[in-house]
Amino acid sequence: MNSSKSDTKITNFYERIRTFFLIGLILAILIIFIGNRVSLFIATPPSHGVDYSQYPWYLIPFYYIVDYLKAAWISLLFAFILGGIIREFVPQEWIKKYLRKNRFSSYVLAALMAPIFITCSCSVVPIYVGFLVAGASLGVVMTFF
Repeated sequence: MNSSKSDTKITNFYERIRTFFLIGLILAILIIFIGNRVSLFIATPPSHGVDYSQYPWYLIPFYYIVDYLKAAWISLLFAFILGGIIREFVPQEWIKKYLRKNRFSSYVLAALMAPIFITCSCSVVPIYVGFLVAGASLGVVMTFF
């Protein structure tokens, strides 16, 4: 009997540590994301693009992808985490209730959520899939998209 209670306490302790760690990770990513967006408004845009002519032709796609990931890594990370949060923590019943097809309010809600959650065209895909897997109708998710 005593062993069962101590095992339960240890399990609860590890679950709490895991929960605090995940919440801290999500908050850190959100803070970095917001800081990145604020710095975009403050900083001046670069006067010229990257010159890929100095690289061999077969390395240009690699350098282009690396440049893209340097600029968009936080948006992609934010989108994948948000898609996972939608998939895991938003109940399917809620999504089916509020984002079902043939309801005008579902389309309005999707249209209102889009500017809040979307950071760029590539990062909307994980959020889009999260809503589809959770049970939203295709028409409503396309409105969000």
